[in-house]
Amino acid sequence: MVYGVEAVTLNIVPPALKLLLIIKHLNGLGTAWSIHRVVHWLQERGIDIGYTFATFSHGPYSRELEQDLGLLKMLGLISYMEDVVNNSRLYRLVLTKRGMKIAESVEAMDPETTSKVRKILSAIIRDLRSKFENRVDRE
Repeated sequence: MVYGVEAVTLNIVPPALKLLLIIKHLNGLGTAWSIHRVVHWLQERGIDIGYTFATFSHGPYSRELEQDLGLLKMLGLISYMEDVVNNSRLYRLVLTKRGMKIAESVEAMDPETTSKVRKILSAIIRDLRSKFENRVDRE
């Protein structure tokens, strides 16, 4: 049980579409690099997204996930929003209007599981915001 939620599986939805759902609920907080970490973290906690990971010095990495991000970008479902934080460039993943419509369709396919995923991602987002705010306060 994670954050009070049982382990869930999104078996009926292809992994690339599950990514849209995750990107939607991260609401612009995720970069391509952090998406690997978030998906790996979710899978370690029992939510089957459908990716295989290798661990490198910079963290978990999935070739399939990276390919799906490229596919979603090529199809015009996601884009990268450039942001500068503390003199560092970040490229945050955001859904396009088409991507948002498809993410909403994915949510409609399995509202119960979507609700559980949203609850877990909300906890992750709170943790990320807290870490980011603490880092900014120290600088």
